[in-house]
Amino acid sequence: MQNNIYSLLVNDQDDLIGLVAYGLYKRHKIEFIENLPSEMDKEANMQAFYLSSSTPSQLGKYRNEAERLLYDIVLNSAQEQVSSAQKDLLDSNQKALKEYTDSIDIKIGDSVKKNLPKLGENVLTNILGAVACALITALFMFIGSITYNRIFKAMGEAADMVHRTIPKGYSPADTNTYHMK
Repeated sequence: MQNNIYSLLVNDQDDLIGLVAYGLYKRHKIEFIENLPSEMDKEANMQAFYLSSSTPSQLGKYRNEAERLLYDIVLNSAQEQVSSAQKDLLDSNQKALKEYTDSIDIKIGDSVKKNLPKLGENVLTNILGAVACALITALFMFIGSITYNRIFKAMGEAADMVHRTIPKGYSPADTNTYHMK
């Protein structure tokens, strides 16, 4: 009997799910051979393995597991991209905020020293400090709301990308009924 598992699992050269499913079949075959007692008839056992591996339900299991593995890879990749984008955005915002607050501190300090007499300097410095604190707080809130919106937009795009990669009719809970064509 000819072993045609490859042609049963892989529809064409671009069938990634089929190629991964064939790899899972090969892994299963190697495990079977390695666990076969040496005194047993290898040819008869290999024939039995082939017959059990080529049933529609077993072929479906190989493909379903391949789909699940690929789905997990895509999902993990999307999550890593979102996390990286969040970190980059936060780092960028923190750097910009630090540069901005440093320049405000210098401008306020220079202005106070040049334009106010020493007696009123302390009072005005306190008032300006409170105003600067309020401005910085408002700036943090503004940047936070922008960052929050960007993060959720990126997460939504990642979720859309993942949903577009899931074939119509796929159900990870039912591994016996779905067969990708």
